[in-house]
Amino acid sequence: MRRASVCVALCIAGFCVLVLNAQTSRGVDQNAPENTVDARPRIGLALEGGGALGIAHIGVLMWLHDHRIPVDEITGTSMGALVGSLAASGHSARELEHLVTDTNFDGLFTLKPSMSDLSFRRRADQNELPQALSIGLRHGTPSIGNALIADGELNAFLARQLSAYNSENLDFDALPIPFRCVATNLTTLQPAVFRSGSLPFAVRASISIPGVFPPVRRGQDTLVDGAIMDNLPTDVLRSELHAQIVISVYLGDSPLSDQDATSLVGIFARTLSAGTSRNVQLNRSSADIEISPQLDNFSVTDYTKAKALIKAGYDAAEKQGSKLLPLAISESDWQVYEAALTAKLRRLPANIQVTSVSGSDPSVSAHVAAVAKRLENRPFEPERAEAVVSTVRGNGALDAYYETFKSSAAGSNTGGNTSVLPDDGVKIYWDKKADGPPYLLLGTEVVASTSNVTSSIFDIRFVDQNLGGYGSELRSDVRVGYLTQAGTEYYRPLGTSRFFIQPSVQILREPVYLWEDQKRVSERFLQHAGGGFDFGLAVSQNLQASLEYRAATIRWKLVSGADSSPTPQLSGRVESVAAHFVYTTRTAAIASPHGTLIDFTAGHLFDTSASADAPFAKLSARQSFTFAGTNLISLSTEVNTYFRSTVADPLRFTLGGPLRLYASSVDEYRGTDTELLRAIYLRRIASLPTGIGQGVYLTGGYEQGNVWSPEHPAIFRQDGFGGVLLSTPVGAITLGGAIGGDDHRKIFFTFGKLF
Repeated sequence: MRRASVCVALCIAGFCVLVLNAQTSRGVDQNAPENTVDARPRIGLALEGGGALGIAHIGVLMWLHDHRIPVDEITGTSMGALVGSLAASGHSARELEHLVTDTNFDGLFTLKPSMSDLSFRRRADQNELPQALSIGLRHGTPSIGNALIADGELNAFLARQLSAYNSENLDFDALPIPFRCVATNLTTLQPAVFRSGSLPFAVRASISIPGVFPPVRRGQDTLVDGAIMDNLPTDVLRSELHAQIVISVYLGDSPLSDQDATSLVGIFARTLSAGTSRNVQLNRSSADIEISPQLDNFSVTDYTKAKALIKAGYDAAEKQGSKLLPLAISESDWQVYEAALTAKLRRLPANIQVTSVSGSDPSVSAHVAAVAKRLENRPFEPERAEAVVSTVRGNGALDAYYETFKSSAAGSNTGGNTSVLPDDGVKIYWDKKADGPPYLLLGTEVVASTSNVTSSIFDIRFVDQNLGGYGSELRSDVRVGYLTQAGTEYYRPLGTSRFFIQPSVQILREPVYLWEDQKRVSERFLQHAGGGFDFGLAVSQNLQASLEYRAATIRWKLVSGADSSPTPQLSGRVESVAAHFVYTTRTAAIASPHGTLIDFTAGHLFDTSASADAPFAKLSARQSFTFAGTNLISLSTEVNTYFRSTVADPLRFTLGGPLRLYASSVDEYRGTDTELLRAIYLRRIASLPTGIGQGVYLTGGYEQGNVWSPEHPAIFRQDGFGGVLLSTPVGAITLGGAIGGDDHRKIFFTFGKLF
């Protein structure tokens, strides 16, 4: 094993999936010795784990194919399990080569799940608090989780690539090439050798790098990466599959570097590698032929050097030609061998007749079963099955995966012989997440610009899913710093329908600064305290509609300075009713590569102090798309209006500040009607190893805003801005400048989210 750090481990994970599709065809050496099918010994291949270095396994498979050397059994651990499972299930080396050299896996490894996999409410959490650290409180002790990487996209990828083999009925001896992979059982402290069941599940367990990927659970057992116990499973080839000739692919060790020796993470990773190296050395002697690629110039993160790594594996096999070539078979026998592999390829399920659920809580299982019924009496599609699993996982309280199976009715027309039929059922396995709910989300927002007030806010959000019933949840917020805000809401579905109710209460206290000619002229105090009630319909993960009632008391008073506010003082009430629609297909809260967001509210203000009864509407819309891989365009608009009715100053809309006219001060303009247009260009100049859209961007854009109020002429502003945006797992960091009309200009810094 090679040295690793947490960042290295993330890239190991990133590459783990790079290796998910391999095996090739080239010209055959006509001079190779030949063995007959009946007389030849059975040949086993053991593949070591090793991150990106495992790409070299593909080169070995190519060489064996080119020289007509059959492989009758395969074992693998971690990366070796990935390569080995695909080869054993019938993927060609050419398919693997194409995948590792030509596919982008940016979306498979994220510190947070893609928003497309989340429920509507979890999407709201990411939009509102993209910078938040999630802390689980399930056991009464704070926990930041057991892994760095969210595994939803990886699980879906494995299920798609090995979809015909995602069956609880599968015997690994029945694969085109009999297969075994190894995980580590943390419950028994013993190796866990997979012989049957879902192949994607087995591979997922074998690659569960501790601290990087979440462990997987099977019954009472918790499973992680098999490299800890058996990283080069030649012993399994001998004892389980009874190979007569064992070929191993050994990826080698690396020396301790100065960086490892002075790093806490480096020392920890090196310590794990010491145990892995020990078990590898014990098993090397079990091989009859060892192929050892020269990988001194590569690291576990070098998945971009796939072609060179494949060549290293091919060349290493070539160096062992004198030992390997006597195992070659004739052209005619090779055709028989390949035909036998093809004949053992497993069929996908045709139509799903039944679904079932496995979980610890009958009430939760009943709801999951209702979702799973969407698969019944329809042709099997891995994407549809994964969408059901995603729905179960989406509210953040449950882990879930699926397997196919043969129902008892499957053999009714075949005399009970179900082996001749594909699976006709889907089973959803679910379990409660290890660390929560409830969850505590902690985040910070900072907005600073020249000639302006710096705003720093600390956000705390408490979320307890499934409180009082499946799908119900309590969500409470506290914000302190520049302002003080506290609120809570309780969301409750009505039975098993998609209708919901949501009562809420909230209090907000904040300073408000008024401006004239770019100068701050006064400070005011605003307090807003009240509550509301929503009745809505959760149409889908992308769309929600609701009717909302709000009632509150409001205070508005002058603290210092003098201004021309049309509402000098106010202490009264405000009431409104509205219809609210939100539609979103965005995949990330900060720099979404694509997607749409439409948030529209239309309502009526009534019985409000210092205000006329007035209709109002609010629209926020955004469209993002990517071209040429690294270029992102975002077009957006915001329109807010009381339809030119006279309403109290503290209820009016504002413009100014980051992404709301950068070159102006925060909330510099106030009015009863506002309109804002934005066009933003981002060019990714560096990518982080995990996360959709995460990276470093050069950005620039144009903004145009209009503000109208009964007391003042309409104000038209436009500006251009540019800077650097860092989209990170802890939120957005921006630094740049903006220039607008009337000598408006600002240098700005923000941290937390795109404002």
